[in-house]
Amino acid sequence: MIILTTGPMFSGKTETLIKTAIDLENAGAKYIAIKPTIDTRQAGNIIKSRASNRSIKAVSIDPFQADQDIISLIQAQKFLNIFIDEIQFFDKFSLLATITYLSIFKDMNIYLYGLNFDYKNKIYDINNYLIGIIDLKIDLKSECYLCGCAAEYTKRLIRSDKEIIIDDNIYVAACQEHK
Repeated sequence: MIILTTGPMFSGKTETLIKTAIDLENAGAKYIAIKPTIDTRQAGNIIKSRASNRSIKAVSIDPFQADQDIISLIQAQKFLNIFIDEIQFFDKFSLLATITYLSIFKDMNIYLYGLNFDYKNKIYDINNYLIGIIDLKIDLKSECYLCGCAAEYTKRLIRSDKEIIIDDNIYVAACQEHK
C-alpha cells in the first residue's frame, strides 16, 4: 500500500506522519522513518512537528541516491512500514523505482509526505509521477496567512533566484487569492 499525503507548509503533514508512526508502533508494528539530508531544520536524525513538538527517530539519506540507501536500510532490518518525509527533495526517478519495488516485491506499506506545490505554484514533478501507483492520496490544507481561508499553496516572502531555501520563516500558507 502506498499513501501520499501532500499540502502546503504548516498544514500538518509532519504531525500526521508522526501520529501514524506512533500509532503503528503502539500496535506492535515496526517502521522506519526517512528524511533527506537537505532538510536541515532539525538537528540530528529526527523528524519533528512544528505543531506539537513531538518527534520520532529518522534516518537522513542523500536524496540523490535514495534507491541504494533505502534498499540497504530495509535489508538490514525487517520493516513492513516506511515513512518518507519531504519527498519533493528526493530524485523523482530513484524514489519512484524504490517505492514501486518495495510495494510490489517486499509488500511494504509506504507513507509519503511532501509539499504539493513549489513557491512558484507549480506542482512538484514527483507528485505527478506517483499518481499512477499510489493507493490513496490525502490533500491537507492550512490557513491563509492573510484571510484565514483554506490554503493549499506555499508562498515565499522573499525574492531569490535559489530554487530551494530551507527556512520556515520565509514561507507562509496562502489561499488561491493570496498566492
